[in-house]
Amino acid sequence: MVLMYIRFSALIYVYVGNSFNLHLIFSLKTVNKIMVIVGCMCLIATCVLAITYMGFYDRPDIEIKVVLIPDALTLWLVNAGFGLIGGILINYKKFLASMVAGVFTAMVITGITLLYVSWRTSIINYELLIPLFIGAISGGAVFNLLDKLIYPNEEAASLSKVKIKSHEISNTK
Repeated sequence: MVLMYIRFSALIYVYVGNSFNLHLIFSLKTVNKIMVIVGCMCLIATCVLAITYMGFYDRPDIEIKVVLIPDALTLWLVNAGFGLIGGILINYKKFLASMVAGVFTAMVITGITLLYVSWRTSIINYELLIPLFIGAISGGAVFNLLDKLIYPNEEAASLSKVKIKSHEISNTK
């Protein structure tokens, strides 16, 4: 596998067989990279908001005067919004499947975080990876299922490409 960086785009090539031919398997432009990073940050924010709602702060000696999330319903709605935005940003070309998968991922991350933190008195930052990992696995499975159902072929996913079939009209007299 070879990673090539060409101005503002990352390309990953793979060697096929014994030949020296490289086949492009992955290409991502800079704007798409930024959108994926922001989308992932939206999903990470769901876990952080759930932990903040449960009362875990970085510095417990400082009193927080503003209540970020007043009740559980607001937490679930805000996290659903973050999941919707994050899912669409991660894969905007297949937004119908990715927004549902993003909301599902956010709900799983929120639920597992609340369940995991409910019986804990202290938490280490690395323990946040547990709900994020479980949410990512379940969200990926939902996305793959919806991707096969909604977009059975790649042409259904292309929103910007409009193919017009041209028909020749012949004058036969």
